[in-house]
Formats: sequence, C-alpha cells, structure tokens
Amino acid sequence: MFSLTYTIQNFYFLGCEYSNHFPRDTYAVCHSGSRWPYALLLCLPALVRLIQCVKRWHDSRLAIHLINAGKYLISIVQLCLFVLWRARGRSTSNASFIVWVLVSTATSVYTSAWDLIVDWSLFRPQSGLLRHDRGYSSRYVYYFAMASNVLIRFIWVWYIPDAKQYPNSRSFYFALAEMLRRWQWNFFRVETEHLGNADAYRVTREIPLPYRRIEHDSDEDDKQPELFRSKTNPITVHLDRLRRELVGEEQGRGPDAENLGPRGHARQREYEARRPGDTESDEPVSAA
Repeated sequence: MFSLTYTIQNFYFLGCEYSNHFPRDTYAVCHSGSRWPYALLLCLPALVRLIQCVKRWHDSRLAIHLINAGKYLISIVQLCLFVLWRARGRSTSNASFIVWVLVSTATSVYTSAWDLIVDWSLFRPQSGLLRHDRGYSSRYVYYFAMASNVLIRFIWVWYIPDAKQYPNSRSFYFALAEMLRRWQWNFFRVETEHLGNADAYRVTREIPLPYRRIEHDSDEDDKQPELFRSKTNPITVHLDRLRRELVGEEQGRGPDAENLGPRGHARQREYEARRPGDTESDEPVSAA
C-alpha cells in the first residue's frame, strides 16, 4: 500500500483541477507539492500501516511489530518535512532542507535494512551476504535485487536538483521506479515466506519421523502360520533390497523409507529463512 503514494496523491491534484474548472495552466494553479492536504494524502498509506503494526503488537506483544511501526513513523516524518521544504521555496541553505535530508537518509537506511534483513532474510553469516537456502539458482539475481532495491530507496535524492524542464514528469518516473521495486520485492518476499513456512513445518517437503516404518503388514503376519514367521528367505531379502535401491527407498525417498532428507543419509535439511521475531509464540497474549 505504501507504494501507492503517488497514485493517492493524484486525487488531490484532480480535486484541485475540478474545483478550479480545469484551468489551462494547471501546474501554476495547483501547487500539489507544497500544500498540507497534499502531505496528508502522502502520509495516508504509511499511517494505515502504522496503525496495523501497533495493532499487531498489541495482540501479540512481539517487539518486531513495534520496529516495523517505527519504519512507517519515520516515513511519515520524512514526507511531512519534504512538503515543508518545498513550501519554503526549495532552498538548499535553510534548516528545513538539512533536517529533511538527515531524516530521509535515516528513512532510506531503515527501510532498506528491513527489506534485506527481515523481508528477504538475507545477510546470513557465512553465506556471501545471502542465505544458505535460496529459491533462485543464480547468486547474482540476489545481488542485483539488493543493489536496485537500495538505489530506488534513495531516489528522493533526485528531488534536490531544481529541474526546470519537465519537473512533473520526474515524479511519474520515480513512481514507476517504485512500482518496479515493489514488483521485484514480491518475488523474494514470497520466497522467504515459503522457506519460513517450511522451517516451521507449516509447509514442508518431508516430515521426519521418530521411527522407521515396517516393510510388511502386521495383519498379514497374523494370517501366516507360526512356522513360517521366523523363517527368512535370502533370495527375497536380496530382491527386496535391490528393489529398494532402484526406487530410491534406501536414500530416504520412498514412502516406506526412513526420512533421511532429500540427499540420502545427509543431515536433515534445516531452513534458515525464518524472519526475525517469528520465533516467539504466535498466540495473542490475553489482557490482564
């Protein structure tokens, strides 16, 4: 929802045009970037997400939701300072500009760190800034996504130069870049969520069992004479072993084999893509 800021702010621009009977010099009449109603519409998506995060913290008492709420709170402050700077003439020598730049830098670092560390679960130790389990085979896909995500998070820097030509087209291109960033973000976020579900056994490739399943049916043993229960035919044992090797049951892939992981007798695979903060209980804490 936060990526829809450009779309939502255009409602103010359309309302201004309609109330002024669609003037010829639209941008001279509707100064959309320096009015406080414009700032309120800018902050609306972040405000909704802030309330959602506080609500989730109230229900679960997990600190991770407060940290996420802080991300949207600082984004609201950054947007308000941006409108204040433009309302005061876009000068790069006043105090409002300096405060806006400092807060914007902190906001970009905050949101970029959240995207990479929490949403994408990257920067794991001994993983080349990535993680052990990855859904995409090429490591460079992750490096490109990391670099492009951070670059677009700092796209506010291009608002500092006072563009004399096509100043309004610049906002459209920035909004398009944000749309592409969110589109890219979705792929890695879904990947991380899937790995986290597998780690918590909400979704899993295989479930380890505390015992090994018996090959034969106990009901059939009850039907056999007592004389033949203790006898073992070496030929059938050898054929059964050969069958198990051919179908892969000896490597933990068959339905009756011991669950030994996807690579045979290797250690059971453990996903490490769980999001920070999800290790606590998901059950809401009842109010005292």
